[in-house]
Amino acid sequence: MTVGGAYQLGHQGPGDWWIQGENDFEFCGEVYRPDAIGWRKSRLPRLAKHRATVVPDWICEVLSPSTRRHDLKTKAAAYARIGVCYRWYVDPDVRTLHAFELKRGRWVECGVFCETDTVCAKPFEGVALSMADWWGGKGQTSSPKMTGRQQEFLAFIHEYGKIHGRSPSESEICRYFGLTPPSVHSAIVRMEKAGLIARSAGQARSIRILVAEPDIPKLENRKRSKT
Repeated sequence: MTVGGAYQLGHQGPGDWWIQGENDFEFCGEVYRPDAIGWRKSRLPRLAKHRATVVPDWICEVLSPSTRRHDLKTKAAAYARIGVCYRWYVDPDVRTLHAFELKRGRWVECGVFCETDTVCAKPFEGVALSMADWWGGKGQTSSPKMTGRQQEFLAFIHEYGKIHGRSPSESEICRYFGLTPPSVHSAIVRMEKAGLIARSAGQARSIRILVAEPDIPKLENRKRSKT
């Protein structure tokens, strides 16, 4: 509704898209059904009465426990293969939006937004879209579920960032907590899958916290293990 108001109906926006919810499209005999879908009107002058056969310019999936793996892996790969230009996924559990652009056949992350952020992400970067009303509670949410270890890591990453202006490396997390590199890497991967943090592939010190600041635990003083 937020996207469609500006980009299909033209309410304080360009109105040059078709934006649909849970509408099928067919390509090369395969049928796809994203949670939301969009075509530029220059590519699809009018909506088909039945099933569109034009590859959309943008799709959006809303993750759920039953569809998460399928949406993030199987469907993402299929959308890249057929040439969908932009892909978003919304995770209601942690109230985040991840935006991707297809470049040379691979998805490249072009934005991460959370809670009550204002979204300006391709292909809809021309209009500021507020996330505040997406969650049905005026942006209020319960604290995200975290294990004790995840709370400790999140607190350390947050405090490190305030002091150094960048995120810590995994080796620095190892030294602080006195843990082995494999155990720290595994914990970081699980935090990313849980939607607590995000990272940029192939980029060092790229951890970004996706948890709202009031929900980030405080870093407790601890005696570091010798390494």
